[in-house]
Amino acid sequence: MIPEVSFEDAKQRFKAVNHNPLTPLNFLKRSERVFPNKKAVVYRDKEFTYKQFAERVYRVANGLKSLGVVKNDRVVIISRNNNACLETLYGVGMAGAVSAPLNYRFKSPEAVYILNQSEAKVLVFEHVYVDEIRAALPQLKTVKYFIEIDSPDKQDGDYIGIPYEEFIASSSPESMEVPVTDEDDMISITYTSGTT
Repeated sequence: MIPEVSFEDAKQRFKAVNHNPLTPLNFLKRSERVFPNKKAVVYRDKEFTYKQFAERVYRVANGLKSLGVVKNDRVVIISRNNNACLETLYGVGMAGAVSAPLNYRFKSPEAVYILNQSEAKVLVFEHVYVDEIRAALPQLKTVKYFIEIDSPDKQDGDYIGIPYEEFIASSSPESMEVPVTDEDDMISITYTSGTT
């Protein structure tokens, strides 16, 4: 029989060989390498391969880092289903930050509560919600940066944040390694609306 001390020692010494933290960010890295030219994302008239999708994710991550976002900072996302929302979810994780997707059907009081309670540093939102966000600005305690995703059904009105496509165009597409080193690292906070 192998002494228990030796077994525990072996588990620690060879942990890296058998342990890879489970995170969706690894799925992106694998797909980028294995299927670079396969279609990954389709939204309306836009199509992105895994390589293109990964590049856009890295741009989001590098852009967030250039704003001073660090590990465990919160980034709230208010958006319907579109490519920018998906890119942001992955980009926030690649930056080491924590995403907090918000139900876009929430009214202003619920959104303000979650933005403040989560201590969000960045708010990424779809332009269709600009009027609600503008009205909530005086109540927001921690949000320093606003990034706006174009809305196909709302083209008018002034932007109060950095337009999303400009934000990623000005950010580096440089690849990065997955920052998650422990499965227990926080990658997302999910707020429920009590309708479950």
